[in-house]
Amino acid sequence: MSGPREDLKLALPLAVKPRKACQLLDCGNTRLYELLAQDELVSFKDGNSRKILVSSILDYIDRRLAAAKPPIG
Repeated sequence: MSGPREDLKLALPLAVKPRKACQLLDCGNTRLYELLAQDELVSFKDGNSRKILVSSILDYIDRRLAAAKPPIG
């Protein structure tokens, strides 16, 4: 049985162009390339086009959410 996260992964493409990644993250081009430079996101060149792995975007969001949670206790 798959959960909502797995269903979301199946509905999204494996990789997107930077413009789409900016839309998914609701950030600007400068911030996106900062995240790439900091190895927060994974990308590769496909000919002259850069592609960003959607799984790395989802992982980045998970890391940010985990860091934002207050410690219990």
